Amino acid sequence: MKVFKWFVETIVYKEDTSLEMFGFEVETLNDSKQTVFEIVKYRTNELLKQKGQKAKRTTICWIELKSVQHMSKYQRFVRLYETKRPRKAIMNILKIPFWKLRQFEEYYNENTKPLTKKGYLELKTFLSDEEIRRHHKIPECEFQQFLKGM
Repeated sequence: MKVFKWFVETIVYKEDTSLEMFGFEVETLNDSKQTVFEIVKYRTNELLKQKGQKAKRTTICWIELKSVQHMSKYQRFVRLYETKRPRKAIMNILKIPFWKLRQFEEYYNENTKPLTKKGYLELKTFLSDEEIRRHHKIPECEFQQFLKGM
C-alpha cells in the first residue's frame, strides 16, 4: 500500500477583503491531485470556521509531492488506531473484513503468543511457516519482516 505525502499552500480571500495563507501536509492513498484539493479546501474552511470567519474564495497556489511511502496494511492500521479512529472507519479505509481488524487489534494489544527466533526454529521442524504464523496470530506483513530478520 502506497501513502503519498503532499505539501499544499492555499490563499484565502475572506469576506472582510483580507487575504490569509495556509500551509498543509496531506497524506493520501492515491496520487490524485483532485483528492488533495478537496481535503485542503475542507481543512481550510474548518480552520476559518474555528476562527469565526468566512471565505469568499480559496485558491491553491502550491502543491508538491514530498514523498511516497510503502506501508503494509498493519502499519497503516497502527497509525489509524493511534489516532482513535472508529473501527468502521478503519475497516472502510483499509478495505479489510472485521475478523482481520480483530487480528490486528489483538496483535497490537499484545494479546498473542510471542514468537522468538529460538521458538520459531523449534516449530519449523514440524510446522510450515503459515501454520506457525496462524498459531501465534501474527499479521502476514509482520511475519514477513520477522522472517527477513532471521
